[in-house]
Amino acid sequence: MAAYPKFRVSYAAESVPHKDARNSYDAQLDCTKGRDFKVLRKTFGIAAGLTAILGLATQASADEITITADQWCPYNCEPGSDAPGYVVELAKRIYESEGHTIKYVNNPWQRALKMGARGKVNGVIAVSFQPETEQMVLPEEPLTSYEIKAVTDADDGWSYDGIESIGERTVAVVAGYNYGDRFMEWQRSNEGQQVVNQGDGALQRNLKMVASGRADFAIDGANVLGYNIDQMGMKESFRFAGTIGEAVPLYLGFSMKAGNAEEYARLWTEGVRRMRESGELQEVLDKYGVSDWAE
Repeated sequence: MAAYPKFRVSYAAESVPHKDARNSYDAQLDCTKGRDFKVLRKTFGIAAGLTAILGLATQASADEITITADQWCPYNCEPGSDAPGYVVELAKRIYESEGHTIKYVNNPWQRALKMGARGKVNGVIAVSFQPETEQMVLPEEPLTSYEIKAVTDADDGWSYDGIESIGERTVAVVAGYNYGDRFMEWQRSNEGQQVVNQGDGALQRNLKMVASGRADFAIDGANVLGYNIDQMGMKESFRFAGTIGEAVPLYLGFSMKAGNAEEYARLWTEGVRRMRESGELQEVLDKYGVSDWAE
């Protein structure tokens, strides 16, 4: 009986009744099975290794992106609520579609800027081109066109018409906010004509001070004033009284020190523009009574 080739199973052996021949076949089959098992085990090991590597790659690319600011509705409102702000909602849709998660937390504005500069958070909501954002990457696509407005009591006939028009009036402002170079220059020289609030609810406190006569006017972004006055149920208590400076873009700024800033900025720009084309952007903005800043 011819010997069976090593590691090859020949079904011709099934027709050979000789015990030795069958034993020889079984021995060869056992040997073959042993090698097949080793090959299978090796193949399985390689596959498992590749799966683990791919899993690690997926895990590494799935980031938790932390964004922060003080509450400034309608851009960013109460964390965890049904209406966390349209910037937060847009960020969730954009980054979660890329496999990331968004963590939104509130911090006083000055602290938020410092955290961004030091890399303690990934992004700061509603920043402009200013010294505090030199360590941030700002996307091509902003999150709003920021126009500063003055509001007075509904019965006050005064309107802002340049710095000289302020006269002896008292203004309610939020600590750390940038109201434009010209107005901030006036602030530095007229500290006694300012009421300053800070932290969450600062704007609402400013508006209440105007309504109660403790300040003559308050200033903030047009969208922010309109949204908060509406939420406070005080539409009849205030009137818009002029524009301060020119409209400027605000951004979701990404910290260079926190890493991946350019990638996050790119994803924001591409995501907003994609949502604008599909109509999804305006759907989110409608929830907050805001128009697309590109219009």
